[in-house]
Amino acid sequence: MDIVFGPDKRPDGLEPLNRLGPLGGGLPYADALIDAFDEMTRAPRLAGHVRLVAFSLGSMAALRIAAARADRIASLDLIAPAAPLQLGDFLDAMAGKPVFEAAQQGKFRLGLLARMQSVALTIAPSLIARQLFAASSDAERKLMGAPERRCAFLAGMKQAVHHHPAAYKAELRAYVTDWSAMLAEVRSPVRIWQGTDDNWAPAAMAQALASALMSPPEIILAEGMSHYGVLVQSLPKIIAERRAE
Repeated sequence: MDIVFGPDKRPDGLEPLNRLGPLGGGLPYADALIDAFDEMTRAPRLAGHVRLVAFSLGSMAALRIAAARADRIASLDLIAPAAPLQLGDFLDAMAGKPVFEAAQQGKFRLGLLARMQSVALTIAPSLIARQLFAASSDAERKLMGAPERRCAFLAGMKQAVHHHPAAYKAELRAYVTDWSAMLAEVRSPVRIWQGTDDNWAPAAMAQALASALMSPPEIILAEGMSHYGVLVQSLPKIIAERRAE
């Protein structure tokens, strides 16, 4: 069975783990995440080993679960993974730099930025989308120009910022701390899907993540794709593989 972390509109055949909901309850990030995984996988349909499919920041959640529940995880597919910042000098090359810097600077600064994001998503969502994709490759802008993809992207942002603000901020704070040591505890096979022109999770970050894992992962490069483009390209392939088994 497969479990997927994001995007908001998931295809058939993948079981979504709601990682943001439990994070708003006040438990430490890792504890809330593992509790959510344990609760979900008590269902009979998820008996046995599961495969994790994660996108972007969800990769941190998938890797933490794989480290803590190694006996339950068959494999991981990480799409444009956001690896620990401490693995290299990545921040200046990341489009999300202002958000991560705010998380590093404390709760007040992050809370202020989150409120600004919430207001912007309410009054000018299309402008937010255009700004976020302004620095993307031509191939990515073309791919994400479809209205349904833009709507799905904005819906995901609103779900986090509007409906789960405490969890959204908790995850960002957890991300900017040094969680690189737990990578050595991941025993399951890992496959990384990475865009060569990713300006959110740079290709150098994927390489650093690969070097930090105990077993070298398979890395599949998507030429000319950035962050969301590699998601659109890779997820149907992962689903097709599953259905062919």
